[in-house]
Amino acid sequence: ILFGSLPYRLQGGTMKFLNQMIITWILTKIAVRDWREQKILNQDVTILFCFCLIQLLFCTGQIKVSTVLFHMLSGACSASGLLLLITILIPGAFGGGDIKLMAAAGSMLGPVESLHSLAAAIFLCGIYILAGMVSGKIKRNSVVAFGPFLCAGILYHLWCTTI
Repeated sequence: ILFGSLPYRLQGGTMKFLNQMIITWILTKIAVRDWREQKILNQDVTILFCFCLIQLLFCTGQIKVSTVLFHMLSGACSASGLLLLITILIPGAFGGGDIKLMAAAGSMLGPVESLHSLAAAIFLCGIYILAGMVSGKIKRNSVVAFGPFLCAGILYHLWCTTI
């Protein structure tokens, strides 16, 4: 499923499934903490990124390292770069943890899939905010944790699409 797991496709579904489960666990941990505390810890994002780098080491025998590095770097910069630009233009729009999370996830997903994950996250968050505003639980200037929605968008691409 993930670019880093390409060699696992040749070995069968077991490693692919294990890969998905580890990433799901990491993202669930990040989402739950962000939902409760509105904080994404650097160590959690670092674990996610290191997992991607470990996958890179397993890829080097079958795919050119330059191709994998380009995929990782362009993926890390695409959605996170967009979040950073929005945050520069509208201070406080996104937190630093959201930007770092998308950089780490983008390095696994690649540039197109990370942008799709970001779009899914924005859509899901919009539905949540709209429902909260209609019910009166969310006010116009309320702060909402965006990390859980990012994790949901990433998990959608992890489990429901072919990357």
